Amino acid sequence: MAPLSKLATNRIDDLSRRWTAFPNLETVGYYEYFSQSIHTPSIEQKHVDQSKTLQDFTLKRRTLGVFTHELTHWLDHTSTLWGHGNLIRLYEAIDARKHGREVDLWRIPLALADNKRTHFNEYYTEYGPAADSGRPWVATYTCGREYGLDGRIRNDRPVMFVRFSTPSNRLIVRAPLSVAALLETRAVYAELRADLHFISNLSEDDRIITTKLWQTEFMDRLYMARYAAYTVAAHFVANKAKMTNALEAFRYSSLLAGLALNLPPTLFTALRQPDGLEPWQELIPYLIASQNRGYAFLVLASSLPQEELPVEERIGLMLENAGLPTAPEIYTQTLTEMQALGGGVHLRNTGREQRLNGLLSVGFAYQKSFGPASAPYLANDAVLKADMRAVLPPVILGDGQLLQYGTPLPKQCEITEDWVTQSWDEEKQLQEFFGACLP
Repeated sequence: MAPLSKLATNRIDDLSRRWTAFPNLETVGYYEYFSQSIHTPSIEQKHVDQSKTLQDFTLKRRTLGVFTHELTHWLDHTSTLWGHGNLIRLYEAIDARKHGREVDLWRIPLALADNKRTHFNEYYTEYGPAADSGRPWVATYTCGREYGLDGRIRNDRPVMFVRFSTPSNRLIVRAPLSVAALLETRAVYAELRADLHFISNLSEDDRIITTKLWQTEFMDRLYMARYAAYTVAAHFVANKAKMTNALEAFRYSSLLAGLALNLPPTLFTALRQPDGLEPWQELIPYLIASQNRGYAFLVLASSLPQEELPVEERIGLMLENAGLPTAPEIYTQTLTEMQALGGGVHLRNTGREQRLNGLLSVGFAYQKSFGPASAPYLANDAVLKADMRAVLPPVILGDGQLLQYGTPLPKQCEITEDWVTQSWDEEKQLQEFFGACLP
């Protein structure tokens, strides 16, 4: 695979500033939504080579750990029902701008809004006077509304929030339970599993010391308000299910997020409303109509039994409590819905259509073979065990080198210099049109 030029990597950085759907407080690496590529600006080939030969925990987590995190994002974007709909709307918007008629240009604001709605602007996160108060955190949920382009509140677009407070009810942070929050809990879980793998390979003395340092850092970061987008889902599960083991909370939040991201549209009406939403009763129909994944996650987490049971039994009871059919029934409906979505895609640009169909096909194969919980585990196995089951994109390193894990993407989906340039040009055209749209 040919390395990318500095111009190409700069263009990916430029795209990420407008299209990264995932919060990124550090610039070690990120998944870039528009071009479906992974870039790690501060990691170069020499760092990767060193991570293979040195038993340096910090180096490994800053390289291999980052790769598992970002590859999990790519897997979730390409292999979930949410991701398939998201990709289709994006590709249809680009096709409308380049080859469509005026009557099709509405797809552009739709795709741009889809991206904003995935993460939500920082405006939607409220930091309270107790933001630096430490632990413990008490979680409750609330419901708000989006603002439209005209600055007015949209009653038809509710937003689920989790409010964290001190035991004396002083606000720490209120964070949206967004799609990005669900994606982050899965990527963080993959990264935590990688950390434990690195620690297990240390000498006994180093393992004891590193474990203590890691646990302290992990718990400190877990209770930092500015990391709420990464931890909100796990915190909510831990509060609802009375879990005291943080790693177990991430395990379950990752699993529940996978279910929420793959819930078929017809099952949103079956979700059993949890206690506490009575003040926002009039918004429930809109949460259902908009297939709000945060709402689906909230219902699942609120339905999770507090008893420590085997995972399958606990999930089965949760689904029953939530008003949903069994996991195999949901899985069958998810696959059917994915096939229906993919079968309805027809773009005027043949190359774009082939690329999209290639991504959807790879993602459908993941879902069919491994199920909704698979992404964090596939990413871990590809990076840490050289497992070839997963078809993955290359990681674009800071020096432009391409690092491949798993099996390379099919030719029509490759990440190349031309693809990055094309994505950058097409994104500018979408923004140009959107700039002409008035509230």
